[in-house]
Amino acid sequence: MKKLYFLLAVLTINLSVAFSQTYLWKKHFTGPGQNVPLFMISDNNGYIYIAGNFNGTITHDSYNFTTNGLQDMFLAKYSSTGSIIWIKQLGGAGTENVYGIALSPDQKYVYIGFTFNGTTNIDGWQLTAEGNDVAVAKFSNVGELDMLFPIATGADHQINGNLSIDADNNVLVLVNFSNQADIAGGIQKCFANEYSTRQNVLVKTDEWGNYIWHRMFETTSSLSYLRTVTTYGTDIFISGTFSNSLTFVNQTVNSSNNKRDGIIAKLNSNGEDLWVRKIMGIGNDIYVFRHSLDADENVYIAGYFNCNQLTIDSTDGVLSNLHPTNTSSYNDMLLAKYNSDGTLQWIKTKGSTGDDKLYNIVASTSNFAAVGSYGGNISSLGLTLKGGIDACILLGDATTGQINSTLASKGTLNESAWNCLISSTGRSYHYMGEFNSSKLYIGNDSLINPKINYRDGFLAKIGCFDDINFTASKVSCPGGNNGSITATPTPGNEPYTYLWNTGATTQTISNLVAGNYTVTVTGSNNCSLTKTYVLEENPPLTATYTKTDPCPGGTDGIATAIPQNGNPPYTYLWSYQSKTTQTISGIPANTYYCTIRDACPATVVITVTLTNPPALSLSLSSTKSSYCTVTQSGSVTVVPSGGKTPYTYIWRKSSLSGTIVGYTQTVNNLGPATYYASVTDGCNATKTGSVGVGKKAFTLTPSTNCTQQGQCTGWAQIDVTDGDPPYTYLWNDPAHQTTQRAVGLCYSSLGYIVTVTDVNNCTKTYPNIRILNCSKSSMEEPTDINISVFPNPANDYIHIFINTEENFYQNIEVYNSAGQLVFEKTLLSEDTEINIQTSKWLEGVYLLRMTSDENIYSKTFIIKR
Repeated sequence: MKKLYFLLAVLTINLSVAFSQTYLWKKHFTGPGQNVPLFMISDNNGYIYIAGNFNGTITHDSYNFTTNGLQDMFLAKYSSTGSIIWIKQLGGAGTENVYGIALSPDQKYVYIGFTFNGTTNIDGWQLTAEGNDVAVAKFSNVGELDMLFPIATGADHQINGNLSIDADNNVLVLVNFSNQADIAGGIQKCFANEYSTRQNVLVKTDEWGNYIWHRMFETTSSLSYLRTVTTYGTDIFISGTFSNSLTFVNQTVNSSNNKRDGIIAKLNSNGEDLWVRKIMGIGNDIYVFRHSLDADENVYIAGYFNCNQLTIDSTDGVLSNLHPTNTSSYNDMLLAKYNSDGTLQWIKTKGSTGDDKLYNIVASTSNFAAVGSYGGNISSLGLTLKGGIDACILLGDATTGQINSTLASKGTLNESAWNCLISSTGRSYHYMGEFNSSKLYIGNDSLINPKINYRDGFLAKIGCFDDINFTASKVSCPGGNNGSITATPTPGNEPYTYLWNTGATTQTISNLVAGNYTVTVTGSNNCSLTKTYVLEENPPLTATYTKTDPCPGGTDGIATAIPQNGNPPYTYLWSYQSKTTQTISGIPANTYYCTIRDACPATVVITVTLTNPPALSLSLSSTKSSYCTVTQSGSVTVVPSGGKTPYTYIWRKSSLSGTIVGYTQTVNNLGPATYYASVTDGCNATKTGSVGVGKKAFTLTPSTNCTQQGQCTGWAQIDVTDGDPPYTYLWNDPAHQTTQRAVGLCYSSLGYIVTVTDVNNCTKTYPNIRILNCSKSSMEEPTDINISVFPNPANDYIHIFINTEENFYQNIEVYNSAGQLVFEKTLLSEDTEINIQTSKWLEGVYLLRMTSDENIYSKTFIIKR
């Protein structure tokens, strides 16, 4: 026995049995072969999933299996009462070894991580290994294989496979490999260093096995072994043992000597360490065998140690020391709690003169359970040894670490407990393990091993029944007394007795008014639970209605009363002909009253007003068709209002008796024409209307910029309106540019031509887009005093007079306000007087422009009549 002293305060553990040690049920995993359950997890509905290994022939209740190779695995689902829901044999011609089990966040899938050699067969899916490989199998919660994928493969040996599923359904798997490992099918490779041929790596994939990342925690000792990974949301926790040095992303930690020290670390979702805590010793090894998390992200560790001093990282900068007095060369039990930021909450040790170990720990926010084995009497825990090593479970307070109760499973040889669970209410526990003895004494029963020194398994549920469920009938009427409540405890401690706060002792109490009712249920082994149920009254009677208005002048209206709450059955009395049905029909527009009565009896009156709908009217609209007459892209839409739904539609072309083009509210792919809509409503009233579909104008509008004299720096742009984009462009410049704006254009008195094509392959050409020299502004600059333009405003004629002996201008052009060329003429030297007829031009502003190789003359004038 090792007595441990905390430097800051003395740790004392007083055993107070506040927990029922009742065995609710037990399961025996047996057969002439070896049958070892190792991992266990439960869902929110109380179902239990168990994974383990076996060889030879084994028996699980009525199911018998024989290995395909040296060792196979099993995966089973049990009910909360210990009945098998389904069980599967998993394995091939080689050896399989399960290392972990996990549930998806929605609890629809269960995963196992395992090691195998040779060819493994998982429900007909196969993987083949060169040495030992690590893989993951994913099953639905009804036992169907959903996915099988490799995690670490290679020519040497990969082991482990402990795994966890994070909140995003990503899979985290721990691997310990030798020399080299191919990760996720060879996507990445990991290599050992010169100091240690064995290394640890954490692999993250999605739920289908697609690689996300891996983190290798490089070590300088082959003794380093990261055994357990868990997740909380997307936070990651890993634990195990290490020696010499172990490198994380942000730090390297060193052990106290060349023996094993314990370690627990928290990582973020990228595998980067947030904190690392060590448990170090002087002398021999320290093992952190498993860890778990509670609902508040507190971390609990279980393990064992064999040294005469422990040094614990309480925080990043604070160490706590335990100084045990060594009286044995064997291991002692170790358990501890850290909060989510890595601060030590408590640490406990227990031991005997024999070999004492803890292999697992689970916790709720108030209680914990730890399982393992002991090799000598531990009087402070009430544990006495029967044989070589016995299995045990420790039950305690999660806040203080105080151990309140213990149970043992004993034999004459070696027994161990590997896993445990706490129910959602904290009133019962499961613990599971193996035994080699010919007989295992568990509670008041014993399990017989058919082959001594072969490993059989056991699973036991201990404690008290978990909960009381209620079924009730509400008080049917306000102030009534006909309610009832039935209390049903969960199985485990039959027979049950009942004591209600009314004094009743039956399972069901009746003739109740609304209120709070408390029952104490007591079962065998002094297990009891008190719980309160709030019995309610039915809400008072209310009602609403549905209606269908009649057609104008018609009698096809309908009204239906819809009672709510109250106490059925209901009766009805209408103001219309004293009808007593829930629905009245064949009625005209009017106001109707219905009195509804329930069984209490309570009454409520509804008022239903039926009205004639307004006359049917139509609103019509259309979209234009393409500029091309061949391509029909127009549409018509009619929106009816008034009348009575549903509406039906008929569209015709050109007349009310023309060709039918559609029967829907909107008709597409129409060409230019007039279309007539006939709409008929639910009253068989018909309304007609017409709307035209026009043709898009496909208008081209040019804009230009001049070029420097003697250079090609001008540009021209064409803008399209009322067409169908997207557009393509083709200019007739030497480069045959195909953009909306053509650049690098030279002076051209004749102008450039652009052809535009729309999405319907309609084309339009704009000719004579002139590029002028920039030597003179193209805006109005009447610098030539020898030119006169009159009258201004003009009417039917505009007169241009050049007051020189000879005209040197070569061209005259007139543009309207839209930029369109309306007049042009090539001038001769003798053209000094020019008359332009404007009688057919529209009123507005016009630009007169005359050009030569040297000059530009421009002048605006107005036509007004």
